[in-house]
Amino acid sequence: MTLSVERHPAYGAAQSREAVVGERTIGRPGTPAITTEWFDVPAGTRYDSHLHATDQLAWMVAGSMRLTVGGTTWELGADHVAWIPAEALHEMTITRTGTLVDVYADPVLRPAGGDRWDRPAVLVVEPMAATLLRHAAEAPRTLERRGLAYRLLLDVLTDAPLRHDVVTLPADPRARRVAVALLDDPADARSLGDWAAALHVSEKTLARAFVAGTGLTFRQWRLRRRLQAAAGLLADGHTVTDVAASVGYASPSAFIASFAEVYGCTPRRYAADARATVVAADVTRGG
Repeated sequence: MTLSVERHPAYGAAQSREAVVGERTIGRPGTPAITTEWFDVPAGTRYDSHLHATDQLAWMVAGSMRLTVGGTTWELGADHVAWIPAEALHEMTITRTGTLVDVYADPVLRPAGGDRWDRPAVLVVEPMAATLLRHAAEAPRTLERRGLAYRLLLDVLTDAPLRHDVVTLPADPRARRVAVALLDDPADARSLGDWAAALHVSEKTLARAFVAGTGLTFRQWRLRRRLQAAAGLLADGHTVTDVAASVGYASPSAFIASFAEVYGCTPRRYAADARATVVAADVTRGG
């Protein structure tokens, strides 16, 4: 169910073509500004289509969001940071209650050379990047300290791998309807044939739409969605057994094997690391 909530004041149609002024803006007249936000946000919060004159890094310390930018829709969790370049039209929906960190900066602060920063991307949040994101967003910080943290953050992210485990929604409306249903219920066991029959379309047509829109087969996409949903549940403190059942696995052992193959660690290890990140963030905020 979508909640009716007030949009955060940093977002809004009237401000969509201006640099966003968040909780803390660092800059002097004639110098590049860096703006940061750090706030809790409930599931169902929606930020309608808008753009900024600034570059944006958006990170869900906890919880998850659905981000549409550049014609692509991603489902992102705490292990993803989204890079949204200035003037890129985008919209967000918070899909799991959590904490959102935003860092906005004048595009002149981008590193020189290369094209990484010219287009939207999802990057790996490694420990150093996570620490710098928190450091840049917390208060109080001097102009020099925040600027240094941001420049170092971009330097670290320059070498960070692009995330290829994010869930991308297909553009085809029929395939997208299936994908959205699986976002809501990753345990749904219906086959592609079942979905095709329900949508009155051939199975081959639906299969081609998934590959064309996501680069994955239906089975691969569903597996990725199930494991991503599992990662969020593990971070929330649910047991491995409960998570396995919640995302459609017949046994915990099958779930553990699939999860370890994709994430490179056991579900228990992933959960411990995710909780440590949230605790560190709370300590940084003084919570």
